[in-house]
Amino acid sequence: MAAMNSLGLQALLDKLVSVKGELAWVILGQVLAFSGGIVTIKVLTNMMGAANYGVLALGLTIAGFMNMFIYGPIGQAVSRFFSIYRERDKVETYYGLVWQSHGWAFVLVAVLAVAGAVLSGIVADRRWGVIILVAAAFGMIGGWNGTAFNMLSAMRKRKIAALSQGIESWVRLFIAILAIYLVGGSGGAVLAGYVIGALLVFIAIATTSDDVGKVMMQRKEPRGLPWKLSYGMREYLKYAGAFSMFAIPAAVSTYADRWMIQGLFGEAEVGGYVAVYQIANAPIALFLGVANQLMIPIIYEKAGAMTSRDQGVRSRGLLYLLIISFALTMIPVIAVAYFFGEPVVEFFTNTEFAKYHHLLWLLVVVITVNWVGNLMSIEAEYHNKPAITFWPKMANGLSFLLLTFLLGKTMGIVGIALALGAASVVYVLGVAWALKGVRS
Repeated sequence: MAAMNSLGLQALLDKLVSVKGELAWVILGQVLAFSGGIVTIKVLTNMMGAANYGVLALGLTIAGFMNMFIYGPIGQAVSRFFSIYRERDKVETYYGLVWQSHGWAFVLVAVLAVAGAVLSGIVADRRWGVIILVAAAFGMIGGWNGTAFNMLSAMRKRKIAALSQGIESWVRLFIAILAIYLVGGSGGAVLAGYVIGALLVFIAIATTSDDVGKVMMQRKEPRGLPWKLSYGMREYLKYAGAFSMFAIPAAVSTYADRWMIQGLFGEAEVGGYVAVYQIANAPIALFLGVANQLMIPIIYEKAGAMTSRDQGVRSRGLLYLLIISFALTMIPVIAVAYFFGEPVVEFFTNTEFAKYHHLLWLLVVVITVNWVGNLMSIEAEYHNKPAITFWPKMANGLSFLLLTFLLGKTMGIVGIALALGAASVVYVLGVAWALKGVRS
């Protein structure tokens, strides 16, 4: 074990030295994204108020569903399969797989969004129908950007990926502010601003990156037949489909808290909770953003096509060094959130939202624990067996729903946060148990 850790540490240092010229760009991009997210919270909470901010948060969950079930799985496959197809010397085939998957996703999202909007207009009101359409558009374009970021990171073009990702949050904010001034501070107006901002960023990436441009020009996978999936597409969809499968329980644990609060307490409470959640998540997102662009591609590269046991051992050593670094980094963040929660929340929002400050440290702990489980699951991914984490994610979602009903009504929003934390612990233990089968 000591030898493996030494090997993993040395490999990590060697890789970091080799990419030191790009490290500054990665950090700059993540600082831009981090600061853009923080400023967005401050500006929008003050311009929209808690109730409208709550509507925006609920609309973003719709885009989030699109990401979890469709574009997130595509992004995972985009990241994983570049190293595989490069090793096979079939990168052009890789471009075709990415293009085809997004073409099918476009049709699926369009059909679901229109059906959802019509149904919402019948059973609820037109406002939610419009929000569904706009949120689906944001989810789709966000998925295009996510694929571009993942592809560029996998190709080790970290400078472009980092800057694009960092700039996107600022562009979205500026367009959202413009939308508020033009049509008012409703959740739908801000979502529309997000759509335009994300689209502008995608156009910029597609016109400046040759690799993303090649995907847009690739109309089909080479040697694919229109009536029969090629082996490459079957392999690609099998991998991505596993993520779509366990997006069902993951969506529950990720977004059900917003809708439970909406049902129990109303839109203003959703706005307060989500604002504090976003503040709690900001430093975590900063760390993971750097890791995703700097470390995750290296871990996948070490795994390659997993043709030997040594590839898995090297990747595992790097992965668990990353997990330990993440956990240690979050300890001082949790301490600051616990002792200075109220001034921190008030500084980044206003007095209307500061009454929810007691949630800050708890949500930092909850999100950290959940991400430890997500990082652990990468081991299943580079073994090309992501489906083994389905049951841990299912246990996570079901335990959250059960505990929410038990704690939400008796302890309010704090109870929902506690339920989320307990479910995250269940998830980490479940992933640890599932990974035993991969290593045997």
